[in-house]
Amino acid sequence: ETIRVTKELTFLGAQAGRDGRFRNSLAKESVVDSVSGDFILTSPANKVKIDGFTISGAGAIAGSPNAYGIEAFQGTSGLVVSNNIIKGNREGMNFQNPDGTMPSLIQRNAFSNNSTGIAGPEAGTGIFISNGPANNTSITNNAFTGHTQTAINFAGDAARPSVGLSVTRNLSIDDSTFVVAINSKAAVISQNAILVRANTPNGSGILDFGSNQDLSIDSNLVYGGSTAGTSGIRVRNLTSTTSTNTKVTNNAVYNRFNGVRVSDTSGATISGNTISSSSNDGILMESVGGNSFLRNTVRASTVSDCSDTTSGTGTAATADTWTGNSG
Repeated sequence: ETIRVTKELTFLGAQAGRDGRFRNSLAKESVVDSVSGDFILTSPANKVKIDGFTISGAGAIAGSPNAYGIEAFQGTSGLVVSNNIIKGNREGMNFQNPDGTMPSLIQRNAFSNNSTGIAGPEAGTGIFISNGPANNTSITNNAFTGHTQTAINFAGDAARPSVGLSVTRNLSIDDSTFVVAINSKAAVISQNAILVRANTPNGSGILDFGSNQDLSIDSNLVYGGSTAGTSGIRVRNLTSTTSTNTKVTNNAVYNRFNGVRVSDTSGATISGNTISSSSNDGILMESVGGNSFLRNTVRASTVSDCSDTTSGTGTAATADTWTGNSG
């Protein structure tokens, strides 16, 4: 059945309190499985808690009216989703958190293969922030695998950027892209592990899509992913508003096509990263300029450890500043 929630409620499944990432196949599960959507929250359903379920099957048939394991983008805030297995939906979650005085927490869940059913612009996404901001929201200590679009997409609302959004200590295995960051202010993407195994199609591990302010991409591990043209960390303006003051710091990127690639952007800082064995370039800087590359260590790239195609009055007649890098 589809569970429709219109007020503050707590839902406790058979595995409430038990980490969804580490349950074995013999665990007794409370299963919510409906092609018409599993949990659907509408205002004033604030401070709803969903803990200890297997949530699956939403949108699995063409023409299904709802495609989300958890749908909560109609003005609700304070959602807490913990200790669930969210798998085999067209999309895992689609939510927002407009009222930051009620924090939202997504933790200790296993998001798996939410790429079922008919194709669509968000199909194949684990967590999609939709139609509004995710203010004061923490997405932490989750596992993601097998998403054909992206594990986490900030999306949101261009007129109301997400403030206080953090993505920390998650594991991503064989997702096309781990995070697409857009429409955020001072968001943090930190201490995540992003792994792509051989022969798995992939996009960029972390993508700054544009329209972000003070985005921090820090201390992540990105390993594997050789699809041509993709990058471990990609900073690019794909919106009408260029991101400002993006910081890519202290990340480790190994065995990608490009390690870190920056295009159509100025004012970014790429600092203290360790990049090795890129099948194209370790650091690739293209177009615009006005960025800083500081104390990065780059090794064993097939083409170039560091490449800057801009021209100007910066380092070595580029339009950027390069200081203290090793390559």
